[in-house]
Amino acid sequence: MAWPVLEHSLEEVDRAGNVLLAPGADFEALDLAIIVINNWRASHHFPINTFQTTLRHKAEHFPKSVVSQRIKRLKAIQHKLQKHTKNPIALSTMQDIGGCRIVLPTLAQMRKVVKEYLDGDLKHKLIRHDDYILSPKRSGYRGIHLVYSYVSDKRQTYNGLNVEIQFRTPLQHSWATAVEVVGFFRKELLKSSEGDPVWKHFFKLMAAEITFLEKARVGIPGMATDHNALRDELRRCAAHIGALDYLGAVGTGVGSVVETNIPGSHYFLLQLDTSARKLEVTGYQLNARQRATWDYGQVEKAIMGQTEREAVLVSAQSMAELKRAYVNYFLDVSRFILLVETAIR
Repeated sequence: MAWPVLEHSLEEVDRAGNVLLAPGADFEALDLAIIVINNWRASHHFPINTFQTTLRHKAEHFPKSVVSQRIKRLKAIQHKLQKHTKNPIALSTMQDIGGCRIVLPTLAQMRKVVKEYLDGDLKHKLIRHDDYILSPKRSGYRGIHLVYSYVSDKRQTYNGLNVEIQFRTPLQHSWATAVEVVGFFRKELLKSSEGDPVWKHFFKLMAAEITFLEKARVGIPGMATDHNALRDELRRCAAHIGALDYLGAVGTGVGSVVETNIPGSHYFLLQLDTSARKLEVTGYQLNARQRATWDYGQVEKAIMGQTEREAVLVSAQSMAELKRAYVNYFLDVSRFILLVETAIR
């Protein structure tokens, strides 16, 4: 089956994005908007796959690395558009509709792969380089993001579509996973620096703890530069919110996993119900990508406004890799819990 291509003008894409912003948009308008947005997202599949293939080739030199890819969730698109209402952004200019991620064993290895991209002869155009290792986000998030605009003489249909590549270490990934899982259950967008200030401070302290563990040259702004002092503050903060008890209650895995059409699948539609602690995983083979995208849109439309349900369409080479790459959807923060226990021991 051919790879999806954009069937609408960029103006139509932007109008569809505006429907997501309109309070109380009628069902028919929303339905049409989702069709356009689905096609816009699906048109990124080929560029994403191109970058993901290159990323996997580089990952072969680091056996414990994990590569994954995804298209941006409708909820995330809606939130990003809402977040920029004062300085509006158009959906067609959003740079992270398509994304790949690699989790590399060490900070040095992560730097090495990033350097290969920056110094290499990649024909695609680098349009953004965010180094959140040298300049961590105010939330404490660390990692490196590169955004490329796809360029090809043979596949000109996709020229100009953007793909974001994220680089993290396992410790950085465990931190980001825990932030998202706690956000799921607290119904707060902690990953976007929104929500309870004490929980945000706790995660910022843990981000600083990880900079010490990774022997990073740059710490988290506003955090103690003495490791003992940092851990003292972390103990007090963790005790105040009962962090370990809460993480143990919400982050020890889903209660049930329902798998459908898994053997030989390339795409996986994940549907998480946090209230029931249930995860549904539906697999799609590579040539069923359009069906996967359609089903994804229908699920997202059905769960709009429901804070206890999340859905995402991702790619992985196996269920084992899926569980390693998307531990947040499996509600597994066991590695992060060990980090906290060690820090406050």
